[in-house]
Amino acid sequence: MPNDNLEDAKIRYKWAEEKIFELKRSMDEFFKTLFYAPYYTKTADGSKSVMGIELITPLPLEWKKLTSEACQHLRSALDSAVWAVAVHKGIQARQITFPVAKAEEDFQQELKKARLRNKSPELCDFIVRQKPYLAGNPVLYSLHDLNRNEKHRRLSVFQTNGGVYFNYIKADGPCAISGDLKFKDGRMDVIYYDHGVRVQSLMYPTFAVAFESAPGLGKVTIEVGLEAMAQEVSRILGEVEASFF
Repeated sequence: MPNDNLEDAKIRYKWAEEKIFELKRSMDEFFKTLFYAPYYTKTADGSKSVMGIELITPLPLEWKKLTSEACQHLRSALDSAVWAVAVHKGIQARQITFPVAKAEEDFQQELKKARLRNKSPELCDFIVRQKPYLAGNPVLYSLHDLNRNEKHRRLSVFQTNGGVYFNYIKADGPCAISGDLKFKDGRMDVIYYDHGVRVQSLMYPTFAVAFESAPGLGKVTIEVGLEAMAQEVSRILGEVEASFF
């Protein structure tokens, strides 16, 4: 029979999933627009012309809001799950949360302050097995850190396919390459000659968005990071249900 208190944790997880879906949809729509423009420069030695890409449209503020809300719902789902176990076991549930810390030593201190070992050794052991600290469970720690500091967190766009370099110096010999780059409607139209053969290549630059700082996640896209955190919370919720209900 479903437990009403645990169902509350599942609902919060569902809310997070909805926010992640909204974020992905908004990002898909934004990346279909012409939000970038080219700039041209030379390499330090002047031997190559380089075309780079820069943003001309700011990132939608909605992305930060959706990301923040998704993290909040995921984090609160963990707290709700621990609270549900406490109520189910008849433990004084006031101020019981799912403790997470940066270092294992700090996590152990959080357990002591909560007196969770005395209240429920079984629940305490379950939480310890999750290793909710940076070295033990970097994804779970990232969720904690992002949720705690979300108002200071910034999103950044980076180009995933790197810069575009073509040698403009005409030279003699079998490896002589000279080229031309044009930019139209968001497309890089590259025409170059290799071994005397004219080659035309059409390319679109690709972009991704990541947290400027997210310990435990590294430089992954926010979609990948959120999905990883959601999967980890889903796993823990499943284990809570199987272990205590």
